[in-house]
Amino acid sequence: MLGGNLALLPRNLASLPRNRAFLSGNLDSLPRNRAFLSGNLASLPRNGAFLPGNLISRLSNFAFLTPQNGLKENVLIYIKTVLFIHLKNNNMKRQPLLLIGFTKYSDSGLLIKANYIVSCMTGNTLYADAGTKLTDLGTAIETFSGTLTQKGKVLNFKELKTAARKDLIEKLQVLGIYVRDKYPGNASNWKTSGYDVQEFDGSTTLPATPGNAKVKDGTYSGEALVSYSRPKHTLYFEGRFWKTGEQPSTTIAFSSQTEKMIFSGLETATEYNFQVRARGTKGVSDWINPLIWVVR
Repeated sequence: MLGGNLALLPRNLASLPRNRAFLSGNLDSLPRNRAFLSGNLASLPRNGAFLPGNLISRLSNFAFLTPQNGLKENVLIYIKTVLFIHLKNNNMKRQPLLLIGFTKYSDSGLLIKANYIVSCMTGNTLYADAGTKLTDLGTAIETFSGTLTQKGKVLNFKELKTAARKDLIEKLQVLGIYVRDKYPGNASNWKTSGYDVQEFDGSTTLPATPGNAKVKDGTYSGEALVSYSRPKHTLYFEGRFWKTGEQPSTTIAFSSQTEKMIFSGLETATEYNFQVRARGTKGVSDWINPLIWVVR
C-alpha cells in the first residue's frame, strides 16, 4: 500500500523538467495544498475525476495511479499530470469559429448577408464542390425575397414569412457547415466564403469604442457607408440603424470584418441613425454616437 509521507522518495528528480516553478529538483516543491493530494497518495481518485475532461486518459505510456504502483511511480505520474495540465492551460490557442447564427438579423439584413455569401461562393475555387448546397441557398433567397413583397397582400403573410425565413437560415447553416468542415480551423479560407469568422487573440481586454466614425452615401441608391477606426482587441464590428423619430433598434442588422460597413435596403429621402460597435473575445465596446444621415 502507498505510504503517507513524500519524504520517503528520492530527492533528486534530475530527469524531470527543471524550469517549472513546481519542479525545482526535489519533491519538497510539490504543491501541498491540492485538494486531491491530502497527505496520502492512496486518497487519489482512481477514475481521474479530479482532471477536467478526464485528461489522465490522454496521457500515454504510463498507467493510472493505483496502490499497486510504488509510491515513487505514483508521484511521477502525478507530476507528469500537473505538467500536462499546465502546458494545456497556458499554450493551447483557441480555434477560430465560423459564425452560422442568423436569427438576430433583420429581414433586410438577412437577405443582404445571404446574397453576399452567394456572391462570394459563386466561382470560388476553394469551394468548387458546393453544388446543390449553393443552389438551394439561392432558391431560398428568392423565396424569402418574394414572400416579403406579399406584405399587406395576403392574410397569412406572417406565417409565410416565418416559414421562408426559417428555410433560408437553415440553408445558410447547411452551407456554412460545409464551409467549416471543408477547411477545419482555416480562418483565411473561411473568410473568402462571405461568412463571418470569429478569431481569438487571447485578449482579456474589451475593445474600445471605434473612433473617427463617418457616414456618407453608398455606391447605390438606398445605401449608406459608415467608416471608423479599428480598436485593439477587435474581432469584428456590429451595426444597427433606425429611422429618426423611432426608438433605437436592438437588432444587430449588419456585421463587418473591416473598417467599413454598408447599410443597404434603406428608404430613400429618409433620415436614419447609424451606430457601430466593436466585438472582441471578452465582449463588446460601447456603441458610437449615432450618425445621422438622409439616405439618397
